[in-house]
Amino acid sequence: MDKKLVILLTIFCLIQIPMLFSVMPSDDSVYMVMAREVSRGYLPNINFFHAHSSIHLYLYAGIILLLGVKIWLLKSFTLLIWMACGYMTYLLARERYDEQIGFIAVLLFFISYDSIFASFTFGIELSMLFFLISWYILNKKPFLAGIMFGFCLMIRLHLAPLGIILWLHSKEKRQFLLGSVICIIYYGLMLRVPNFFDNVFMYHAGKTVINGGWLSFFIANLPLFVLLSYSLKNIKNTITFELTLAYCSFLLIVGSVFEYHFLPITIILCIESAYALTYSRFKKYLWVMVIIWTVVMGFRVGTFIYDTSIEYDDLIDKVSTYEGSIMGEPSLASLIALKSGKNITRNMIDLNFQRMEIFDYKNSLVIYNERIFTGSYFNCTLLHSKTINDDTFKLWRC
Repeated sequence: MDKKLVILLTIFCLIQIPMLFSVMPSDDSVYMVMAREVSRGYLPNINFFHAHSSIHLYLYAGIILLLGVKIWLLKSFTLLIWMACGYMTYLLARERYDEQIGFIAVLLFFISYDSIFASFTFGIELSMLFFLISWYILNKKPFLAGIMFGFCLMIRLHLAPLGIILWLHSKEKRQFLLGSVICIIYYGLMLRVPNFFDNVFMYHAGKTVINGGWLSFFIANLPLFVLLSYSLKNIKNTITFELTLAYCSFLLIVGSVFEYHFLPITIILCIESAYALTYSRFKKYLWVMVIIWTVVMGFRVGTFIYDTSIEYDDLIDKVSTYEGSIMGEPSLASLIALKSGKNITRNMIDLNFQRMEIFDYKNSLVIYNERIFTGSYFNCTLLHSKTINDDTFKLWRC
């Protein structure tokens, strides 16, 4: 491995260490507590609602069985996956252009907005790793490339449009297709699991449309789009354009989009934008732009995470003093359960409000944003209230 790349990976890893111990409620808290329940013998979509394929959970459950519930350790594993994605980005960019562009591409990836949350597991990072491997070996080992993309779809099915483009560019289309059959077999078996079809397919089909992710993605990655404008005429072939078009078209059809859904596009932007920082006659000015943006964005987001983490840490310490299992806002209740060792009441980890289900709050601690839930309607007693970033969270005993 190139020495500069090793140094870059090491620096990135060291910078991420504080994030391993941050206290921020997010989807990764939900997935970690689900993995904890899987390690205890509970089954996704049978014992608790889960809106995705469960391979991701079993992987983390295996770590918990071996090493216990240690949040920093689970986050470290996610960070390793992210770094592996970075390495694959380097290999793809190096093969597509040259070694120098490969190094700049992975550097751009590591300083991108997405990489601030490199230790937060959303599932898509593991799926992306298999996609990148599949892309890299596409015409070297087409059958294995198909298997890798099959694994990609077994974790996150919405990356399917990327597989269509890979198949079209494969020199051995039949081999690639045969390899990817593994995901068809997997989903065929999963459809035998009670509620799997409703919880995974119908849930997303009926999901409320959220379009804010498009603008957030553009703003957060504005430097990459500027760099791309200086690199467009030097793009080698159309595969990255086709991947982007296919994936974005699919997201438009789906409708509900969050920032992390754009991870494939971020990596493609890094690969194609690296040319501008390497060979453009304006590269000095472009470097200044990238450095200023990275420092400003890193400081703003880092400060926000640090301050907010302290606030949530205080809230969790207070909630931990009360006895009983907990439920409520999924990411916050899950984080509290992980930090305090509490159980989630009746395994209601991720509450599917979309289906307008009525939940039983009896005999439980319940925590929610006050805009979502009022415990007095359910004869609950208010125990504690705390405001964090203009959101007021209330703890109830029901």
